[in-house]
Amino acid sequence: MSDEKPPVYLTAKQVSQRYGVSRQWAYHSPDIAHLRIKIGRVVRWKLEDLEAFEAENKERGAILALYKEQQREKRRAKIKFGLVEKAG
Repeated sequence: MSDEKPPVYLTAKQVSQRYGVSRQWAYHSPDIAHLRIKIGRVVRWKLEDLEAFEAENKERGAILALYKEQQREKRRAKIKFGLVEKAG
């Protein structure tokens, strides 16, 4: 019998927390959407696949930082024009 551990699968919530982005980003990002696996009726990402992606894409940190900044700018614009209320 081998000592291989079973694969770890992450939910969209876990993926979004890992990268600090929305769940929708996890589902639709061209970067990682192709890594998702459908297991029955649920979608998961294999941790091993995400780690391989991260190793191959060191610049992803810069890409995600840019994405987050764009999201902050959109929110600031919405607040400025009264489309949403300012939090706290």
